[in-house]
Amino acid sequence: MLHFLRGPEGLDLDTFTGRWLSAHEEALSQEEPHTKALRGFAQHRRAPGAEQTLRHFGP
Repeated sequence: MLHFLRGPEGLDLDTFTGRWLSAHEEALSQEEPHTKALRGFAQHRRAPGAEQTLRHFGP
């Protein structure tokens, strides 16, 4: 399953990444069945000029 995340306008990439990692770590710290189902994740930073392709995925 793939999820494409996008921060609000004006939020810099470092702040967005920090918030995402914090929320991710908090979610995985809970003793819930879904936390054991996660095998891993990959986080890719957007390449310069990639915003031109965002219209392909919608708003």
